[in-house]
Amino acid sequence: MSSFDLGKSLKRARERFQRPGRGAAGLARKGAKIPNFSAGQLPLEVRDALYNLGLRDNPNRAVPGDQIAFYCFNYGSPRAMSFAAGLPTSCLRGALGRPGFRPKSRALLEAVLKFREDE
Repeated sequence: MSSFDLGKSLKRARERFQRPGRGAAGLARKGAKIPNFSAGQLPLEVRDALYNLGLRDNPNRAVPGDQIAFYCFNYGSPRAMSFAAGLPTSCLRGALGRPGFRPKSRALLEAVLKFREDE
């Protein structure tokens, strides 16, 4: 197969299989499920960041991942923030939608997401 034929077939393939648009990708992200985590299995630093959820009374409570990310970036120690940075992307994006972010905490979360997009 000549390079001309190869280029022609690649062009046809690109025309047939286009990437989804930004709108479709956004809808897919909105539909992404945010996992829950058992509070008793979270690291101590993360549980400390979730101080006002009453986890001492109910250590086996399920906590949504976006709520964990929100509290860790806003109120957590560097270890808690590091844990939150490793959560699934759906959790981090969900946390961005929560009101009440401190500006520097939100900027840090946005930097984590930007780094993941650049990989």
